This record gives sequence, structure tokens and C-alpha cells, in this order.
Amino acid sequence: MPDYIAHVTGKDLALGHSGLRKVITLYPNAFPDLKVEVEILLEGKDRIAWQKTLCGTHQGAFKGFPASGRPMVWREMVVSQFRDGLIAEEWFTTDL
Repeated sequence: MPDYIAHVTGKDLALGHSGLRKVITLYPNAFPDLKVEVEILLEGKDRIAWQKTLCGTHQGAFKGFPASGRPMVWREMVVSQFRDGLIAEEWFTTDL
């Protein structure tokens, strides 16, 4: 079993933690002024659910789109499940 799986609208991505690190680095490269506001945070035994709003200026390539120089704002709802102190699995919905 992979050590990290992301469930993203219609896809299950077995990225592993090394793949997750690569994905996370895409955001500050594309949005150097990225700000994240956590609006809702719920905690369970081995999971958290959180709703966040992200905003930043699109200054680098991101998901196949070249930099536009425009401000972007999007929201995400994530459920993160932990195993042995690390995120093992996440479910995402986003309006990006």
C-alpha cells in the first residue's frame, strides 16, 4: 500500500510522500505570494476536515497553464487521514 493517496474528483492518485512533496512545491513556485486561510477545521480520532481559501498572483506555470500575472482565489475542502503521525490519505474537492 502506498504511503500517501490523494482522492481528487474522479481520480485516486497513489503519489507517496515524495510525490506529495513535489506537488506541494508547485504552489509557491506558481504563486509566490500565496496566502491560505483555514475557515473550518474539524478534528476526529485519526482525521481532520478543513475548508480553506487560497489566493495568490499566478506568476509561474501551474497545472499546464503558463503564468498569467493575474490574482487567483479558490476554495478547497479536504479530509486528511493520519497513520503513524503522517498524512496517509486525503480526499479533495476544489473550485480551482
